[in-house]
Amino acid sequence: MDINPNDVGDRIRQIRRNKGMSMTEFANLIGQVEKTSKIQSGTISNWETGKNLPNNKRLSIISGIAGISVDELLYGDIREYAATFLDTFIEDLIKDEDPDSFVTLLLKDLSQLKELKFQFITLVKEHGLSHSEIEAMKKLANETIFRFLRGEDDSNKGAINITYNTLKDLLSTVDNMFLDLKAGHDVTVYKDGMDATLHDKLTDILTEAINKTDNIKNNQ
Repeated sequence: MDINPNDVGDRIRQIRRNKGMSMTEFANLIGQVEKTSKIQSGTISNWETGKNLPNNKRLSIISGIAGISVDELLYGDIREYAATFLDTFIEDLIKDEDPDSFVTLLLKDLSQLKELKFQFITLVKEHGLSHSEIEAMKKLANETIFRFLRGEDDSNKGAINITYNTLKDLLSTVDNMFLDLKAGHDVTVYKDGMDATLHDKLTDILTEAINKTDNIKNNQ
């Protein structure tokens, strides 16, 4: 994710203010740690207003002064980062979607988005992901959105939904294993070696379970 110089500047300003220092005092502190030529207060001003960023060494020094990681200085704490990451991920996800599609409308609903962000941030923290684990975060965002769209959150309703959806998926999987689903068949055709009676027994079990789960779902 791109670094926002203005956001970094705001964090540097907050670090300085938390230390109760003027720009000159903060510049002197960084210079003492760096053990190089004196830093001008104007340099601090440029950082805080987002005109430019400190070099890597100074980013490390400022992070050390604040007691945070360089990633936290650049991107915010992991909760802030995860929320921004999810916003960007969703924008990329729906940019080619129909603006009136169910997915687009749901993911643009502010109340739904708030709940989705809460779930994602919670999972990021539970998985112990860091700012640099981009691929793992993408995978988790994809899984979280998929579960959210299917109503599979950690609630009683979510438990019913995930049971119902899993049974439906399993029924489809069983059909794919037994049946030759190529286009052009007017009747049910089984793959070589697959037992029609066994298929019927398995689908009966799953269909009954789906119907029972659906009844629970409708009576919640």
